Amino acid sequence: AEMRIDLAPGQVSGTGPYGAVNRGSDRVDWVSTENMRWYQTAFTAEGMWNVRDIVKSYKAGQKVSTSYFGPVVRPYVGNGYWAPRRQDDSLSINIPAQADGANPDRTGALDADGTTYTGALYADGKKVRDVTGQAPPWTDVPAGKHRLRYEISNGHDGTWLSTSTKVETAWEFESGGDLGDGFLPMLQAYYGFDLAADGSAGANRKKGQTVPFTLQLSHIDGAIGSAPVKSATLEMRLPGGEWKKVDLKTESISKDGPGKMTDIFTKGHVFEASFSAQLPVPDAGGFIDLRVTGVDEAGNTVSQQIEKAVEVSAARGAK
Repeated sequence: AEMRIDLAPGQVSGTGPYGAVNRGSDRVDWVSTENMRWYQTAFTAEGMWNVRDIVKSYKAGQKVSTSYFGPVVRPYVGNGYWAPRRQDDSLSINIPAQADGANPDRTGALDADGTTYTGALYADGKKVRDVTGQAPPWTDVPAGKHRLRYEISNGHDGTWLSTSTKVETAWEFESGGDLGDGFLPMLQAYYGFDLAADGSAGANRKKGQTVPFTLQLSHIDGAIGSAPVKSATLEMRLPGGEWKKVDLKTESISKDGPGKMTDIFTKGHVFEASFSAQLPVPDAGGFIDLRVTGVDEAGNTVSQQIEKAVEVSAARGAK
């Protein structure tokens, strides 16, 4: 199902009915462009996988293509949910765990039986609290500047989607002291593949060819203490196999940021860095696991390991 809301000038929120649609279908929509903004959200009727987009406006004659519910699915902060932030000596951390991989602006969550979400918050290596669920209550932290580490492990039993069955993510960042209040500098990772209609990657590759891949690291707009991305690493493995390092090529690193927190919802992403790679997936295809790390110039880090991140099609002519 999906819902699209039209926002007239001066209107900041709205509501409307959900309409049923069939997954796997293509269509063309026409929308009004003059003084109008649009917000769209979609969810699966079974499993209640909700994917939330951003508010958009369009120009007359503009053509835009998009899709929903694609891999790689992982924890990701978009502006569809209020963002992790600090106020005085308290933290409020909201990390939706099932952002789809079709667009780096979106985020999402799966609310169904068979899902898990656990973790912990540390300050200077000492556990502050255990975490259960996407948005735990406000948490007090020691006064002053401290090195914080936020770990989460989330997964599902494969009933509602076949990929990203287990994801482990850890962020490290400094917060407090002279850094002030605002959004937390927790690096976000977006994984890009050329996907077929069934969500698989590498659909048209020949025998012996690799699978093109892109990685984008960024901060949310307004994150206090954020900085341009400094470096990233990538590893892949076949399920049950050994991790192998994959070379990343730096495509671009933006110095634009950090912006200002003007609401509890972020307005987008800044300090965006793009990398590319060629994944050496066997001709037989199958699921692959991915592991990435990233660090920015301020020392904020992210590490993320995804089991069954994406399914790769067999190469043409492969047996």
